Amino acid sequence: MKSEKHFCSNHTDKPAQSFCNNCKNYFCSDCLNEGNEYYYCNNQPCYEKYKEELQNIVPKKLKIYSGFTYRAAAIVIDSFILFVANSIIFIPFYLMGTQINPVDVIIDMDWFVVFKNPFFYWIGLFYFSFMESSKRKGTIGKRMQEIVVVDRRGNKITFARAFARNFCRIFSALSIVGYLLPLFLRKKQALHDLICGTLVLNADVLSIDINIQNVFCSNCKNELKLNLEEKIKKEFICPNCSSLNHT
Repeated sequence: MKSEKHFCSNHTDKPAQSFCNNCKNYFCSDCLNEGNEYYYCNNQPCYEKYKEELQNIVPKKLKIYSGFTYRAAAIVIDSFILFVANSIIFIPFYLMGTQINPVDVIIDMDWFVVFKNPFFYWIGLFYFSFMESSKRKGTIGKRMQEIVVVDRRGNKITFARAFARNFCRIFSALSIVGYLLPLFLRKKQALHDLICGTLVLNADVLSIDINIQNVFCSNCKNELKLNLEEKIKKEFICPNCSSLNHT
């Protein structure tokens, strides 16, 4: 038994590719839009359904904030880079006035190269500050873990804020708990992030357009200012009428 052959509702001479999931009419490939799971035609109500489906494909699956494990791995990588850099810088100063073989010096110094190097702290401070305030928004370790540092609005931070953030790592280190806060807070912020108003995000988030302006509630029509998470998820609950909206 042959299946019934359908033709496009708009172009009766063209075979239909599929039917619209909203109006259930058949259409050719020129008249259909492919959503996440279904097809939708170009009629206004159906096209609105198509746009609504597209808006919710990626954001619901996307993890916005970077977890403790990725941040810790980034610190380990950056610490190794700084250890090597500081060792190279410090050895010539250590060798001044001594006849010891350079290889023996490296072996004998061990961790001395880090803790006794007067430049270690400042080199690390400027390294983190320059890298996190650059266009890449992160150090080598962070980029390898695909995470970035931004302000509360998702924008690149200034050098001054990056410098303050990394200087405030002292408080996180002294309290110890400051570094563990990402395990407990919803936005995964450490103590120095809370002090300086920064966030550590997964780099994939930056591929989403967050430059959303002039947002109005579809129910009460009031203009609203969305936070970063609402812009990324492209949905928000109006504080005035409590209705769910999609941007």
